[in-house]
Amino acid sequence: MAETLIPLEEREEERRPSRVEPPRRSGGWVGKLALVLAVFAAALLVISLILLSNTIRLSIYSKRYLINTMKLVGATKWFIMRPFLASSVWQGLAAGAGASALFGVALYGLSEALPELTSLAAMTKAMVIVGSMMAGGVAIALLFTAVSVNRFVNMKSDKIHLY
Repeated sequence: MAETLIPLEEREEERRPSRVEPPRRSGGWVGKLALVLAVFAAALLVISLILLSNTIRLSIYSKRYLINTMKLVGATKWFIMRPFLASSVWQGLAAGAGASALFGVALYGLSEALPELTSLAAMTKAMVIVGSMMAGGVAIALLFTAVSVNRFVNMKSDKIHLY
């Protein structure tokens, strides 16, 4: 009977839940890594856009005398721009297909480690991403080509060697 008589203070301590500390964030380095990767991705994007612009300018420069002759015989701006824009659509589709293929290979490689990627919802999202990559490739190629060709077509005939 003596064992059953526990002082009041001890009984209250037994009833109180033990104090559980919230989990600590060990992700200070995760935020820094994400920032470094974002800066790296932005730098790669800028470099690729500069390369795309220079490639288009080089293509226009190689046909500058043909374009100038077309302007001299009265070709409209859109008649001159049409072959360049058509070519850029095909190049944009090829770039989007290449990016989509790399994305598909990455998904296939990750599907063994993360089986959730093979679900129907994940495949639907993947198809949206693939479509966005294809449309983005075409849009970027068309935009850069239209700006570059338009700038060259509007140039005076005596300035074509300065482009």
